[in-house]
This record gives sequence, C-alpha cells and structure tokens, in this order.
Amino acid sequence: MCVCDGHKYPLAASAVSADIFMDDLISGCSSISSAKQLKQELISLLSGAGMQLHKWSSNCIELLSNFDVSDGDVSLTIPDETKALGLLWRLQKDTLAFLVSSVADVSDSCTITKRGIDPDKIQDCVLWWYGPSVLQNNPVVSPCGISEINDNDLYLREFKKSDPVCLVTQNVELLPIINKCSSFVKLKGILAWRLRFKENARNPPSQRTTGSLTATELSRALICLIRNVQSVHFPLEIQCLLKGKQIPNSSRVLNLSPLLDENSILRV
Repeated sequence: MCVCDGHKYPLAASAVSADIFMDDLISGCSSISSAKQLKQELISLLSGAGMQLHKWSSNCIELLSNFDVSDGDVSLTIPDETKALGLLWRLQKDTLAFLVSSVADVSDSCTITKRGIDPDKIQDCVLWWYGPSVLQNNPVVSPCGISEINDNDLYLREFKKSDPVCLVTQNVELLPIINKCSSFVKLKGILAWRLRFKENARNPPSQRTTGSLTATELSRALICLIRNVQSVHFPLEIQCLLKGKQIPNSSRVLNLSPLLDENSILRV
C-alpha cells in the first residue's frame, strides 16, 4: 500500500510504515487539523486495499465526533482509560500506565519464583534450592536424598569410546561449462581460449600466443573435453588400464577391448 499509493497519502504512508504494531496503529499529530488530515488519509489508503479501520480512540473529542456508523466501533465520548499495545492509556490526561499486582509476603511459598524475594536472600532460601520439605523428607517421593555419584562421573559416562576414521573421497565431475553450452563448436572454442589463457599466464610475454585460435589449440581443447567426459563415465576402466590391471568383468566396454592412446583417451 505504501509503495503503490504512498505518494497520494504521505501522512498515512509514514504512519503505516512506522506506527503499526500487530493489528494496532497508534500515531499522533501536533495539531488537530493535521490529525484530521491523517485520519482521512488512513481511511483512504487502507480502504484501497479492502481494509476498514475500526475501534477508534483519541484524546480529542473533535476527531471522533464526525465518524459515520460504518466506520466501526467509535466512542463519541472520551473514556477515562483504554488499552493500547498492552498499556493503559488514560485519554483525559494523555498518559500511559501499567498495572503491577502487589507482591505477597516472602513467607508465602508461591512467591519465591516471582518477585517476592530479594536477590541477596535467594542464596539462603532452602525452598528455592531443595524444594518443599514434604519432598525432602518423604523417601517414597524423593528416594535419593544424597547422591554419592559425582557429577563429573555422570558427565564422563556420556562419552563413548570411538576410533577416529579418516575417509578420503575424490569426486570427478564434468566441467561446468559442458552443461552451460548447447553448441559443441562454441564449447570447443571457449575451452581453447581458456587453455590458451592458462598457458600464457605461465609463460613470459615474449612466449605468449596471440591472434586467432589455431587448429592445434582446437584439437587440444577437444582432447581435454573427451578426457573429462570419459573420466566421469569410465573411471574404473581408465584406472585399470593406467595401472596395467585387468578390467573387471562387470565393465560395459570389456567386450570392446578398450585401450588408452597416447593422449590417455579411452578407445576401442
């Protein structure tokens, strides 16, 4: 509302943005005329969103005298007090107050956990630390009067002996650029440019390659792509061939007599 129609109702937009708590809006103005304008802007702004304000309260009878019945619950007389955000608002004096129940005597057991005892006396309060005497002296209710178990022993019992295990995993993933490029020619060119940048970053300026991509660079990019894809889909076969071991019988390409060429590319 404030974003869409705030420019039409600046006073209402400011009040709605800063003076609303839950479903209550409490605001004010320095003069009656500006308060009337704020009231009309609030009604117009919120009615545009299908919301009707009700339960109006004010310490100025003039602001409440011109409400229609359709405006909701409106008191045409200023009451002595009303509630506002959990506080007591005394409209006649325009002051906020709150009620505090009286604190009973400290001897009342119900007040120990509330405001009935001073902080410096809580240390010597047996009821606070040990509970009522009926629980302390009754073996049925409280069978363990004094525990011989050290708290540290209970703490240490929670620890279970465990042997540390170090697990090292190696994930082989496709180059991220493969899933982001739908053209193979473009993919090969992008990778070739990246490989050139990597090589030029390592070489001195006099040995850096410039100009358009060469056939050798495009071929090297193609080999890099093939090697990466094969390492994801045939990791076991490639590792066995590199180490000179027999390829497992469960391999999908075993019947094709796979081998590695000079570029470590799997061929059949």
